[in-house]
Amino acid sequence: MYKKLNASHGNVFGYEITGRVTEEEYQALRVELHQAIVEYGGIRLLISMPELPATEWGVVDEDLRFALEHMDDIERCAIVGDSSLVEWITKVSGALISPQVKHFEPAAIDAAWRWI
Repeated sequence: MYKKLNASHGNVFGYEITGRVTEEEYQALRVELHQAIVEYGGIRLLISMPELPATEWGVVDEDLRFALEHMDDIERCAIVGDSSLVEWITKVSGALISPQVKHFEPAAIDAAWRWI
């Protein structure tokens, strides 16, 4: 499930991802981000994952496609989570896509907001 965080503003978007993410939820998020890219030309993302979410396989495929399609439109992406897997995913993502991607521990969420 995606929940838009209240600190989101302008071209800065924050989301908390918990539980299971469905294709329908992801499509709604994708539409929102695409509209923001059209409006602002570029966006910054903060993704908070208190736990590693479960996703449908179609979501993983769509997520990769969106990242590849919009890698020049995403200026920065902060990933907040305490799982070592979340940190590893952040490092791999940063190596594969052009926006700056950085991992933050949950206690440093304020620093993550400032960074993006």
